[in-house]
Amino acid sequence: MVIGLKHAKMRKDDDDSRERAYALAQELMDAFQARNGSLLCREILGVDVSTPEGIAEVRKRTCSGPSVRSS
Repeated sequence: MVIGLKHAKMRKDDDDSRERAYALAQELMDAFQARNGSLLCREILGVDVSTPEGIAEVRKRTCSGPSVRSS
């Protein structure tokens, strides 16, 4: 969202700004994936957060357990 706010297209004919925002967003996603191994929560956390059990596990970790990943 921040990339979009800072670099988004401000005028109808300003396609360069839009392309720059897309490129920056892609760079951010690539860097995140390189650091964390994935862009998907279930792969990063090792739990399926679409299930009640997965949500409970993540809450346990984030509220009282060790951090998921340290760097």
